[in-house]
Amino acid sequence: MNQISKHFDVIIVGAGPAGASCAIALQNTNLNILLLDKHSFSRDKVCGDAIGGRSIKLLEKIAPDFVSELRSFGKKEFISTTRVFIDNYKPFNLYWKNESYCIKRVDFDALLLKHAVQSGKRLHFQDNFKVDTVIQEDTTIIIGNKSSNTYCSANMIIAADGSQSFFAKQLIDLKLDNHNFSAAVRAYYSNVAGNLPNQTEVHIYKNILPGYLWVFPLGHNLTNVGLGMLSDQVAKRKFDLKQSLKENLLHHPNLKDRFKDAHLETDVKGFGLALGSRKLTYYGNRFLLIGDAASLIDPKSGDGISNAIESGMIAATTIIHAHQQQDFSKNVLVKYQNDLTKKLGKELRNSTIILRVITYLPFLIPIVPFLMRSKWLTNIARRF
Repeated sequence: MNQISKHFDVIIVGAGPAGASCAIALQNTNLNILLLDKHSFSRDKVCGDAIGGRSIKLLEKIAPDFVSELRSFGKKEFISTTRVFIDNYKPFNLYWKNESYCIKRVDFDALLLKHAVQSGKRLHFQDNFKVDTVIQEDTTIIIGNKSSNTYCSANMIIAADGSQSFFAKQLIDLKLDNHNFSAAVRAYYSNVAGNLPNQTEVHIYKNILPGYLWVFPLGHNLTNVGLGMLSDQVAKRKFDLKQSLKENLLHHPNLKDRFKDAHLETDVKGFGLALGSRKLTYYGNRFLLIGDAASLIDPKSGDGISNAIESGMIAATTIIHAHQQQDFSKNVLVKYQNDLTKKLGKELRNSTIILRVITYLPFLIPIVPFLMRSKWLTNIARRF
């Protein structure tokens, strides 16, 4: 191994919402921080592109200037309503209480990263660097890239490297589990007819259960359209997500007229979602897992951004605490596990129950339109 080029207090690997939020939450410390990403920014991130109200509220706490910039950013759509279609039943609306947007992740992530880099006192950012080595030692933790023979050390590593996390595989021996993973596809269309201002759509049909199809307008005549399903069901049924998306857009009565003159602007791209539907250990000696690397995606909705941001913020408090104690052992870093579980555990458990009901008791789905006539239930939904 080449001589270690530099030592940092903290190395954050992954510059998406989790990693960038963690860096921003540390901006007023004097910690020497390295933020890495394997991609060259700006980069596309295959996603539904919905930024929910909880994400905005969290970012207002640590980055109000960023939220102001986001509000003035032109290429986005303000979202106040989601229209839900379930088979042939009358569709119903969910009205969102909190400020929400649809914005391409290539834009959102670049804006958030820019804010992190500009606001960090001692933050160093390096993109296009793929970590393929991690070595835990008693007095440090080392990461590096074998092909370039480049290595750095740190007091702590924060793994924010996504659903296929290298660090989760290496440090907690995480295996892919199709029961706790979802597969999805996404494409961008122009000229989609019938999009209403400030409204997203979710389509739940028998032929795509236990999954759903989404139509998320981005403004400027562009729409994010996709389809997701639990991975074990995809494998069990040999389900072709791309083909199913195409067939539903061409033939389903609720969609065919709206997409007959639409233009596919991109390839249909696939992506995976590490769901927060199983108990994991998010920490160890000198490391924390955050965001999708910690499998924190909401099982019922597929939203991972808000939990990614919150996990980055919670990690920052643990990082500060560990440096105050000058103790980076798992005995101190367990604080992160406890704080994260206290904040997100109940929500993830409830979402997992809903996912299992949809998967194994799909005949209950038609009851939902009738339940949503309840003001009490719609008020619960609106809090998000």
